[in-house]
Amino acid sequence: EAKLAEARAAGDRATQAWALLMIGTAQRRLNDYPAANASSREALALAEQMGDDLLRFNAHYIHGRNRYAAGDLSGALD
Repeated sequence: EAKLAEARAAGDRATQAWALLMIGTAQRRLNDYPAANASSREALALAEQMGDDLLRFNAHYIHGRNRYAAGDLSGALD
């Protein structure tokens, strides 16, 4: 989370998105599904804004895994 704060302060959207994905993964592993979904959704929005295909792919993948883990099977396919 410190890296996320640094990236936000610097306006580094790519690092923000990657940090959010890692945080979201950790939150999912701790069964904090609402927080995990919020983190990955924010990362996905940043990836979309930047048009970064690799980041967008990873954000969709992790967001889908988070939603699947939360029991949202239809949302995992979005």
